[in-house]
Amino acid sequence: GAPGTGAGAAALLGARCVRRRAAGRRSAAGERGRGEEGLALQEDFGGIALEGSAAAWLAERRRACRGGFRPTPIQASSMRPIFEGRSVAVMSPTGTGKTLAYLLPLWERLARAAPRPGPRFLVLAASEDLQLQVGAVLRSLAGAGAEDEGSVLVLRRSTDRLAERLTAARAVVATPLLLLEQLELAQLREAWRGAAAGLEALVVDEADCMVPSGGAKNSNLGSVLAFLRSSREAGQRAAAGGADRPPQLVLASASLDACTLDLLEEAVGAQVAPIREGAGGAEPGGVPAVAAAGAPGVAPTGELGGAGADEAGWLWPRGLRHLVMPTEGLLDRAGAVSRRALGSVARAV
Repeated sequence: GAPGTGAGAAALLGARCVRRRAAGRRSAAGERGRGEEGLALQEDFGGIALEGSAAAWLAERRRACRGGFRPTPIQASSMRPIFEGRSVAVMSPTGTGKTLAYLLPLWERLARAAPRPGPRFLVLAASEDLQLQVGAVLRSLAGAGAEDEGSVLVLRRSTDRLAERLTAARAVVATPLLLLEQLELAQLREAWRGAAAGLEALVVDEADCMVPSGGAKNSNLGSVLAFLRSSREAGQRAAAGGADRPPQLVLASASLDACTLDLLEEAVGAQVAPIREGAGGAEPGGVPAVAAAGAPGVAPTGELGGAGADEAGWLWPRGLRHLVMPTEGLLDRAGAVSRRALGSVARAV
């Protein structure tokens, strides 16, 4: 089938294909009529009015589903904030469409921007299988000409004309290991340094799988993030001499503990608002069992914390009765307790 329509890619899309009968046929006929008349195609999905290739892709999906292709709860909650440039952590179970939740708004925003050399966003995937699936979905969104134009670059081990392809690319999908292998070559390192300086958004897909217990710095992902940040800061100093402006950071994961969230925020220099799918659907400000203190919309709950937790905006794990603290240096890794919670720990226990 077409790229992005296989079983693996379908799980990444997540959106609900609800087949309707008479109403669905009428809707599909209307979509076909608009295409045949040659009118500019516009589609709304997840709170975003899509245009161009993404709108054509969505219209085709709706035709295949007889008009019933709907966003999942996590997509409906996260697409608009991502489109507006906010840094978020998109947390929901596998198969709920987290990949489409970030790809669609990022590509739509990119497509509307004035063209310039170099990629605008980079997706770091946890495995090569996931990388290929993400790349297939992205190419589907980009349209039939994406392959010829080189607007979507799915990184492989071949380094043939890579510097040229980086300049032509608007979006890059890689794994940390593949990128690190290329950074070992001096010529490619310089090409990547220039590309990194212009990134507007950075996505880490399956972020929880890429941060070991020793922390983000002790990983392939940590090495890549350090390179991207140093390249960005150097480029911004050379261009304007102003303060560092971190890229939009989007984390996609089934779950993220506060420790991992803190480490990734620190590595990139961005603050992230969690969006989590719970029993009642996805809600901005939702948090995992241990949440980042001070995240927007997070109200302290649970049985331990009291006024101290209230002041820090810390969400204690529900039902927590005992907290064992080794040393301050290990606190942020022991039991995934965030360093941000230190103040509330001191006041609450």
